Amino acid sequence: MRSLLLFLSLLTIATPATSKIKVAVVNDADSALIYEYVAFTIFNNSENRLPCAFNPSTYAEQIVVSGLSEKYEVSKIELPSHLVGYPGIQPMKKWIKSLIGQFDYVVLIESHNITDSEHNTNAILTGAGLYSRAGLSAEVYSTLSVTVYATSDGKPFYVNSQYFKKVNEYKYSEVKNRFNPEMCDYVVTELKGLIDEHICESFKVAKLYSEDSLFVIFQCASLQQQPGINAALEKNVRDTTLVTGWYYISETPNYFERKLDKSDETYFIDPKPIVTERNFSSVEMYETNFRGSRPDYAGLVVTMDEYGKKAFALSTYKSYDKRLAFIVNNKLVYAPIVQTIVRDGITNIRRFEYNTNDANALKQEIKVPKGLPAAKRVRAEDLPPIQGEKP
Repeated sequence: MRSLLLFLSLLTIATPATSKIKVAVVNDADSALIYEYVAFTIFNNSENRLPCAFNPSTYAEQIVVSGLSEKYEVSKIELPSHLVGYPGIQPMKKWIKSLIGQFDYVVLIESHNITDSEHNTNAILTGAGLYSRAGLSAEVYSTLSVTVYATSDGKPFYVNSQYFKKVNEYKYSEVKNRFNPEMCDYVVTELKGLIDEHICESFKVAKLYSEDSLFVIFQCASLQQQPGINAALEKNVRDTTLVTGWYYISETPNYFERKLDKSDETYFIDPKPIVTERNFSSVEMYETNFRGSRPDYAGLVVTMDEYGKKAFALSTYKSYDKRLAFIVNNKLVYAPIVQTIVRDGITNIRRFEYNTNDANALKQEIKVPKGLPAAKRVRAEDLPPIQGEKP
């Protein structure tokens, strides 16, 4: 949670200096954390509190408030007593509409008792927690919902949330209808992911954020920086060289000015890498003549590991319409303008100045941890669009 809030504070994109849209957050969700065990016969069913230090209601509120605060003016308000327990859509709409002028949107966090029709048990589920069907399968579940209302008309942006999520790594205790306390961290992590999905989908349906922004907030924000990044930074500063990887370009002069290979352009490089070659899972070369228009044109396709994928997505989010730098052994070989958020961890290094020999030489210099794959001939026209120049 701490890392998510930290990264949310970094996700800033320049916005016009106008008054922010006002959003009220109302939390009426159940904080119960339950282990719901449904046996083959109703007489053996059991329902017990989970012994885990986690409050799903508080967590959802923190994520909603912190996620919205980057773009909106957020206030927490109380639900009127006559609406507690959700008396129906019309009284709720009337109250929401009464807030026009104070707020533009209201985000309601609440819980509903649900009947488990998905597993044909008709068990009544409350709160959030772990659900087991006779010890044969385990799923985390959450009855929590996050609904966005517009105060202009009181109408909700409804979302069809998934209540269940399989947890294949859950290990049962010897008595299966008793929760295994050693699995608390795992179950809580999975529950957070399920609640994040609910919130993310609600924000998307209400168009409070773009899909790319949501990807970064909910998929990349909790990223823990790898120790290797700081080690690479220390080496760069000590040696005044730059190890292979992707970097931010500094807006202020520093000791890491680099001239773009085969160009007169120069840039100042932030010595702290975004990712290094340790985060590359493969480097492949491609050749193309662009249907006869450019003979002997070649480039590289770099695929990143899971950390690299998220770190690079975050960097392209933060650097939209700015340049990033790709360094190979202290040499600046690519400085594209970011034109899209790269979410799949695949980048292609393509410059018209590079021919097949140049691309192959760069490929040999990049040391992928698991070894470089054999060169693969692909059509550049089929590569996904990324940041920078277009062929």
